Amino acid sequence: PRKVQQADLLDAAMETFTVKGFAPTRMEDIAERAGVSKGTLYLYFPSKEAMFEALVRDRLVPNIAAAEALL
Repeated sequence: PRKVQQADLLDAAMETFTVKGFAPTRMEDIAERAGVSKGTLYLYFPSKEAMFEALVRDRLVPNIAAAEALL
């Protein structure tokens, strides 16, 4: 079995949230896009909200800070 990394799961979450939006996205949708079981997601994130928070913290906040620095 391939080794799953949190970054891969966040990539799948970003893609899924972008296409479907937050509310209609299910953990199953993210798991399918990532090629893992739903249980695997729960090993890393206790909920969809926790996954979204990690996505914002790890992906969006650094980009916002970089954009502000350019301005």
